[in-house]
Amino acid sequence: MGTIEEDIFRSKNSRESAGNTISGTNSPKRRLTDSEDKIDLGHGQSEDTHKMRSISKLLMSSQTSERNLDTNAKVDSPEKYIIDDDVNRSSGIATDENGQETTTQTKAVSSEIEDKDDEISRKSEIANTGENEKRRIRVIPSIRVIPSGDLDSLDSFTGIDAGIDGGSVNELNENRQLKPDSGDGIFDLSGTDIQHRIKCSISWKNLGYYLREMGNRKKVNILDGKVSGHVNPTEICAVIGPSGSGKTTFLDLLARRKDENKSSGTVMLNGRGVTASTMKHLSNYIMKHEVLMGVLTIRENVLYAAELCLAAAKQSSRKALENHVDALIAEMGLTKVANRKVGTPLKSTLSDGEIRRAGIACQLIALNPIIFMDEPTSGLDSVAAIKVVRYIKKMARKYKLTVIMSVHQPSAELFDIYDKVLMLSEGRTLYFGDQDKMVDYFESHGHPCPIYRNPAQHYMKLTNVKFQGSPQLESGKLIAMHNLADEFEDNPEDNRFNKDIPMYLRTMKLKKSFERSYFEQTLILMRRGFVNANRNLFLYWLRLGVFVIIAIVMGSTWMSVGFDQESVQDRFSALFFSIVIFSQLSICGLPSMLEDRNQFFHERANGMYSVAPFVIANTLVSLPYLFLIAVIFTSITYPLVDLHYGTEYFARFLGFIYLTIYAAESLTLFISAAVPNFMGALTLLSVVNGIFLIVQGFFVRKSAIPDGWLWVHYLDYLKYAFEALVKNDFEGLYFDCRLPDNNETISDDNECFCYFPSSLNVTSCGFSGEDVLKEYEYDEIHFSVCAIALLAMIVVFRFSYYVVLKVNRQ
Repeated sequence: MGTIEEDIFRSKNSRESAGNTISGTNSPKRRLTDSEDKIDLGHGQSEDTHKMRSISKLLMSSQTSERNLDTNAKVDSPEKYIIDDDVNRSSGIATDENGQETTTQTKAVSSEIEDKDDEISRKSEIANTGENEKRRIRVIPSIRVIPSGDLDSLDSFTGIDAGIDGGSVNELNENRQLKPDSGDGIFDLSGTDIQHRIKCSISWKNLGYYLREMGNRKKVNILDGKVSGHVNPTEICAVIGPSGSGKTTFLDLLARRKDENKSSGTVMLNGRGVTASTMKHLSNYIMKHEVLMGVLTIRENVLYAAELCLAAAKQSSRKALENHVDALIAEMGLTKVANRKVGTPLKSTLSDGEIRRAGIACQLIALNPIIFMDEPTSGLDSVAAIKVVRYIKKMARKYKLTVIMSVHQPSAELFDIYDKVLMLSEGRTLYFGDQDKMVDYFESHGHPCPIYRNPAQHYMKLTNVKFQGSPQLESGKLIAMHNLADEFEDNPEDNRFNKDIPMYLRTMKLKKSFERSYFEQTLILMRRGFVNANRNLFLYWLRLGVFVIIAIVMGSTWMSVGFDQESVQDRFSALFFSIVIFSQLSICGLPSMLEDRNQFFHERANGMYSVAPFVIANTLVSLPYLFLIAVIFTSITYPLVDLHYGTEYFARFLGFIYLTIYAAESLTLFISAAVPNFMGALTLLSVVNGIFLIVQGFFVRKSAIPDGWLWVHYLDYLKYAFEALVKNDFEGLYFDCRLPDNNETISDDNECFCYFPSSLNVTSCGFSGEDVLKEYEYDEIHFSVCAIALLAMIVVFRFSYYVVLKVNRQ
C-alpha cells in the first residue's frame, strides 16, 4: 500500500491543484499563482499567509489520518511559519517555539532554505534567455513547518542531519576544535576565488556510439545517434533506463572519454565545442568503482584530493582546508569512520557503501563546474542514497554546478530530487525534459502511470524489452519502446538543443589548466607517496624482509669463500646471484605498482595532476627505500661471504647494488604501465628477465654469444652491474694454486697447479685477480662506463614509463 505522498505525487490532479482530495479531505480545486509563493515573515496578516496556512492545515490533517500522528503542531499559532515544499523528507520529530517535541511527517531535514541570492540568480538567468515559463507549484504532504523566529538558529546550523551514521559537522568540528562552517551544511569558501569559478551549461546533439561484434564485425549501435539535450548550472539531470540501455556510454561520450572514431554527434559547453583536454579540467567523473588509496584513511584521501584540485586550498589556511574536508565527510555520513583506512582486498575495515561515499567525497571536493556520476547510489541503502543525492543538489544550487548522473533503480523520493530526466532504452531517447513533466508526457502518449506507483520504475519496466518471459511480450515491448522513441525524436520542442543557454555563459572563458603548478603537484604527490610507502607493506617492506632472509641464507652458504683457486667460481656465483635476485624479486612490488597505475589513470582523467609530476614524485619517493634495501643486503652479505676487504670496495659494491635495484624497479614500473593485467605483466616481466639472464655473460661468454643476440647483451642492465661487481671483487686479490694434501692441508711442500695462466713470477705458486679477469674477458671493464650505462638504463626505463602513461588514455 503506497503512502499519501506517493498518491498525491503520482496523481495528475495533485500536480495541477494544491491539496485537492487528500485522504478524503475535500478542498476546492485551484492553482497557486506566482504571487502566492510569497510568504510574509513579519507580524502582519497577509492574504498569502492565510492561504499558505490553509494548505498547511490541510496537509497536516492528511498526515494525521494516514499515520496517526500527533495533531498538536501549532499551525494556527500567531507565529508565522515557513512551508518548505521539498518532497524529500523522513518522518521524525520537530520542535516548536517552546522547545516541545512535535511529531510531524518529517524530521530535521537535511536540506535548508535555499539561498535567496541563488533564487534571484536563477530567475535572472531565465529572464535573460527570454524564457518566462510559469512554474507549477506542487504541494504535497511532505512538508516542514519552521517558526520564523528559528531562522537565525537555522542560519548558524552547520549540517542538518548531516551524518548518516549519527555524526554531524558540529560534532566533528568540536572534536577537532574547529569553528562551524557557513551554516548550510556545505563548506564555505567565501573570500577565495571559488565564488568566481566558471559555470558551464552542457549540451549534446545527435550523440551516437557503436561497437563491432566479434567474428562477423557487424556494427552494433550502443546509442542510435539521435540523443540530444542540455543541462544548465544548478540543475541535476538523471539518466535512467534498463541495464544495457547506454547510460554509462552516454556519460563517457559527454566526458569525452570514448573513441572519437566510433562516436558521432556534438558536445558543447556554453554553446561552444569542447576538447577532451578542456573537459578533463572542467569536470569530475565519479565512476561506479572509485579508486582510493587503501592505506590512507578516508579523511586523508579527501584531504589530498582537496590539495590537488581545489584552487581555494592555496589561499586558505591548513586549518580552514581541514574544516572544509571535515564538513564534506560529515555530509557523506562518514564522521565515525573518517580516520579508518580504506583497506585493501586482503583487509577491509569499511563497508562497500562507506567506500562508495568516500569516493564521491573525493570528487565532490574539487567543485568543478560539471560533475558526471555513474550510478552514485549503487551500493547505498535508500536513506544514504537520498541524503547523498540531496547534498549534491545543495552543492549544485550553491556553487552553480551542472550534475548529470545515471541511476539504476531510483526510488520515488530519490526521483523527485532531480530537475531533469533523460530516459534511454536500447540506445534511444524515450524522454528528455523536466522531471515534473515526465508523467504528463507519457500520459499524453497513452501510457499513464497508475497511482501508488513509482513513475521511474513504472516506465523503466514499460520500456524494458528484456526478461518479459515470452517472445511475444518482448516483441510488444520493443514496438512500444520504438514508438515512444520515434514520437520523441519527431517532436522538435521535446528534442530542442542548445536553446536555453544564458547569454553570459556563452561568453564565459573556459579554463584549460591545472589548479596547481607542476611543482606544487609534485610536492603534494611526494607527501602522499611517502605516506603510502610507509604504510603499504607490499610496496617496499615485504621486499626488505625477503632480502634480509635471502642475504642471511646467501651469506651462510658462501660463508668465508676463501682465496684459493677453488674459490674463484664460488665468488663468480655469489656475485651473479647478488645481481639476479634483485631482478627476480622486483615482482614483489608489481601489485602495488598496478594499484598506483589505476590511481593515476583515475585522477589524471579528472584533471587532478599531470603525468610528469606523478613520474617525478614516484621516482623521488622510491630513492630512500631502495637505498635502505641495498644497505641492509650489502651489510649482511658482504662480510659473511668475505668479499674484497676495504671501505672503498664495500662502498663500490653498495653503489652498484643500489643502481641494480633501481634499474630493476624502473623496468618493472615500465612493464606495469604497459600491461594493465597482473598476470600479463608478471608473464612479460619473467620473459624479459629470462632473456637478460641468458645473454648477460655469466652462462655464456660474450665472445660466444651469437651476433643476432649481441645487441640484447648490450641492452642488458644486468651485464653492466655484474661486470662492475666482478672487477671490484677480483681486482687486487691473490689466489693460491697449491693443492691440499691427503689431510686437506696446504703447505709450501704441496704440489703447485694453477687453473689460470699466471702473470706473476715463476717462483710464485698462484695467480692474481687480474689474471682471472683477463681469462673471462673482463679485463677492460671500467667502473665509470658501467655506472653511466646503469644510469642510462634507469633513465630509459623511467622515460618509457612516462611515455606509456602519457599516451595511454584509459
